[in-house]
Formats: sequence, C-alpha cells, structure tokens
Amino acid sequence: MKLLIAILTIIFINSGVFAKNSGTIEDYYKFCKPYHVNGFSSKGLSNEQSNMSLICNNGLVTLMKKGILNCDILNYARKDDSIDDKQFNLLSTMIGNGFVKANPLITSFIKYAEKNPEHWSKDITFATYHFLSRISPCKLHK
Repeated sequence: MKLLIAILTIIFINSGVFAKNSGTIEDYYKFCKPYHVNGFSSKGLSNEQSNMSLICNNGLVTLMKKGILNCDILNYARKDDSIDDKQFNLLSTMIGNGFVKANPLITSFIKYAEKNPEHWSKDITFATYHFLSRISPCKLHK
C-alpha cells in the first residue's frame, strides 16, 4: 500500500496536478489556433503568433510526454502487482497516454476547446483526458 501511495504521488506531481499557472485551455487555444489555421507553419504569422505557436507546440508535446512517462510508471506498478488491472485502467485513463504526433495532437486540442468553451477557464493539465488520452490511450504492456 505504501508503494502504491508513493507511485501515485510521483505520478500526480509529474502530471502537473500540483502545478500552478501552466495555462488555461483558453490560453492554449489562443496560442494554437493561428498555427493550426496556418497549416502548422509559422511562415506568414506575426512574430507574436509565431512565438505563441512555439508555446502551443512545446506545451502540448510536453503534456503528451508526461502522459507517456505516467503510462510507463503505471505499467511498472502493474507488472510489480502494486496496482491491479482495474486501478491501472482508471489511472491510465486519467493521467496516462501514448505517443501522438504534434499536429494531430494540436488538432485534437483545438476540436476539444471549440466544442467545450465552458471549460476554457480550466487549467490545461486537467483536460488532457479529453484531447490526448482519448486519441492515444495508455496501454498495458503484456
């Protein structure tokens, strides 16, 4: 049980649950939308939009990489019998994911943000399930 608590603590710290000011969904939508509309190219964007596109790309890819690390940790915990399949499935859905290329990741985020403007004030780290884990779930390694 102590190992499970330690693993969950590491995962939540790593996933940004305790992070502050990582940006809202609205912030990232404003960063990503011009880049998305411009065909994922910074050519032709203003300097400000080009800088925002870097924040968009780097921020979302970082969230994806954190989810992959969380998935690896959960797989280790499952292999070690620290968690069972039910716990793995629940936690992996909430905080884990697989690999996604940047452009499909940004497209998924844009679609999610546009369909859910009522979530715009929420921190982006709390929404990864909706636009990341659903398109590339964390899978149990056999």
